[in-house]
Amino acid sequence: MTQGSDNPDASQPAGSEVPFDTLTQLLGGARGSDVQAGADGAALIDDATAAALDSPHAWLTPGTDATPPSVATLRQLLLEVLSLKLRAFAAIVDQVDATRAPLTATCVRARLLDDPGLLGAARWHVILRVAATPPQSAAELASLTLRTSLGHLLSRLLFRTDERTADEAQTRGTKLAATFARGSGSDPHENAERLFDHGPGADPTELFHRRDQRTCLDSRALPAGLWSDVGTLLLQLLSDVPGFALPDAPLDALRLRLKRLRLRLDVATFGAVPRRDEISAMLRHNLSRLRDQ
Repeated sequence: MTQGSDNPDASQPAGSEVPFDTLTQLLGGARGSDVQAGADGAALIDDATAAALDSPHAWLTPGTDATPPSVATLRQLLLEVLSLKLRAFAAIVDQVDATRAPLTATCVRARLLDDPGLLGAARWHVILRVAATPPQSAAELASLTLRTSLGHLLSRLLFRTDERTADEAQTRGTKLAATFARGSGSDPHENAERLFDHGPGADPTELFHRRDQRTCLDSRALPAGLWSDVGTLLLQLLSDVPGFALPDAPLDALRLRLKRLRLRLDVATFGAVPRRDEISAMLRHNLSRLRDQ
């Protein structure tokens, strides 16, 4: 997962470019055929890419239809889905500074490259590019800051499912922020933790796009405290509570929070038993090849 630039040129690698809202579905484990066309029937990804995304182990769907993944595998997958979504968000944040106008989802494009990583859950490499804000969006964004618009993008990443549109996912984040603002207690960080870990906050299984995967896990599918940390970051972008909300400028505090979250996710992901087993198997295979040479 890497960032792009505001002015891509001919040297940019070839691949299938998709809208940001399509990427949010794919990162959650949607099948290529499920997102091939938009609501207006226009093609979002080409036939070859859709077929490749649907092939076994090509994206974020472990196992096969005949062999559903185990609960342990889905727990591991949920960690990796969250990691990919936060990496996508960080790639967006890394391309903007506090002087730019608020963002809309139409500002972000993603290029999918069929380029397997050694240990990645997905074989796809994603390049994100942030373009200029469309002029027609100026009125819509007049009441927003860059910080809150980033919160809306994060909501679309976290909460888009096969039963919730991108706009509904954004509204999900806005409603959670409103519930948080009405919360009791003097410590906003404790209020945020209660909302996401013990209250009516979002369930971490909402990270999965497909209902058949969401229903296999419960709200404790992520390590303790991790989901509330993600939720707290979202609320710090969407709320205006003094001493709690992240500053509008500069974006250094946001980048630091993302860096710490991603580090924690890396520790949880690579420390999980399925991933340790995968790494061990890969090392044994490579050692065996070296001995045979």
